[in-house]
Amino acid sequence: MSKLTPEQLNRYVVDEIRRAATELDVPVEELSADQIMELRDALGQVYGSGGGPLTFETMTGKASRQKEDGYLDLAGFLRSGPHTLFYDSPGFADQAGVRFADGAGVSPVLAECFGFPFYVTDEEHTFVVGMNDHDYLIGVGTAAPWVASLS
Repeated sequence: MSKLTPEQLNRYVVDEIRRAATELDVPVEELSADQIMELRDALGQVYGSGGGPLTFETMTGKASRQKEDGYLDLAGFLRSGPHTLFYDSPGFADQAGVRFADGAGVSPVLAECFGFPFYVTDEEHTFVVGMNDHDYLIGVGTAAPWVASLS
């Protein structure tokens, strides 16, 4: 089996999200690589250290809990309204993302997908919450106290 390039992996993840969203009748809009990098840079300015795109490693003021199915807990946190989910691919080729019309659709779609590291934020960027590849649910902004309260 050949190894996927970062660009192919990004497409693979977006295609998986779109497949699950279609199956569940959850509206999503694919975002361009430029839109995702602009968002990551903006979030990095608010929640990161050292500037540049936000990553789990650069988040400041974060809370984390190891929870294998932590993505299911997101249903209790995400509000109504648009939310953006983006994939955490290797290096800085992190350019895959979709906008959910409503936060309520995020958790069910993730439950239907294969596992992958991701970030979610709302339109106002009041938080970033996501899961890394070690099953840690990680949050900053208004998501930090919520993540810290999970058992």
